[in-house]
Amino acid sequence: MSALDSFVPIRLRRLAEQSGNQFVYPYPIILEVVATATQKNISILGVEVFHVLPNGFLTEAISSYDVPFNGDWTDFVKKNNVLALHFIDHHRKGEGHGYILSATSQEEFRKLK
Repeated sequence: MSALDSFVPIRLRRLAEQSGNQFVYPYPIILEVVATATQKNISILGVEVFHVLPNGFLTEAISSYDVPFNGDWTDFVKKNNVLALHFIDHHRKGEGHGYILSATSQEEFRKLK
């Protein structure tokens, strides 16, 4: 389980679909998940929007923002998460759709380097 998944309340995870080991959150639940990430200092590196179909998921949009890491983790989280919210707002989908977040904690990010 990722750092973000471990912090998302079970009540929100129960409202999500699953694609493998990833949670596909509906709108507006995704906003609470991003808020949780921000509170726990977890950076949202990207967002994918899916149409939930009976036999799987169809990708409808993928974010393309890129925030360079300047050494200040808190600033990195703030900038990425604001861009994630902006992307979600511009790709707001209702019933039958969901969002997957690519997220990382500072510890997970250090392991990537």
